[in-house]
Amino acid sequence: MKQSGFTKEVAASIEQYFKECGEKNVIFANELHLQMSLSNHLMKKWNLYFEQRVPTNSKTFKDNVKSDEDFPWRTKEGDMQDMYVDLVVSDGKEYLPIEIKYKTKGLVADGMLFGRPEKQMTILKNQGAQDLGMYGFWKDVRRIEMLCKTYPTVKNGIAIFVTNDPYYVERPKDKDVNRVNYQAYCMTEGRTALGRMAWKNRNCKIAASYPAFKLDGQYTIHWEPVGAHSTPRDKANFRYCMVTI
Repeated sequence: MKQSGFTKEVAASIEQYFKECGEKNVIFANELHLQMSLSNHLMKKWNLYFEQRVPTNSKTFKDNVKSDEDFPWRTKEGDMQDMYVDLVVSDGKEYLPIEIKYKTKGLVADGMLFGRPEKQMTILKNQGAQDLGMYGFWKDVRRIEMLCKTYPTVKNGIAIFVTNDPYYVERPKDKDVNRVNYQAYCMTEGRTALGRMAWKNRNCKIAASYPAFKLDGQYTIHWEPVGAHSTPRDKANFRYCMVTI
């Protein structure tokens, strides 16, 4: 999908933001911390909307759902789930939805608590469930695709994933990547996703709660260090990928 000038400008601003975070050695306590910090950066120049609710029961939205895999996420009653978009950036003419995922590997270190030094604090939780983290990222991409198809003022969208967990970036160790159940959702460097996104074992229990879907576009993963002092080989540092829809 062609990027508008507005989208390119916002994407460049986000890249600058992550560079500055790395230079300041910022560690986000959780996903909300990251969302609010990025919001403060973006709102210096543009209007922002937080947790934007998008009802999916409108005829306009439903007209873009041609099959179950266009938008398979349903309530217990069988209705399509409404969306809640993390951030929407606007210049008054265009509206750019941004979804953010922040997944961490555990980190215990000396730190500060209420202004006092503390030894061996749990700075970051060990979140695990990386297969669901990957699924959630590509689900965000699909949801943004639907917004671009439904609303003329939504030219593009951005999906961001930030992590210090090498599991997301590296190929599965001692396993054939073509055999792992989450093969379709892998986020390894250089991987391109397109078409149908489904678990390898389509009869597994996880498939019932996290249904297959399809992507209209194709998207390639590129990981960047958060800051000038990080390197892809340094597993202690954070990396991010940003996909523009």
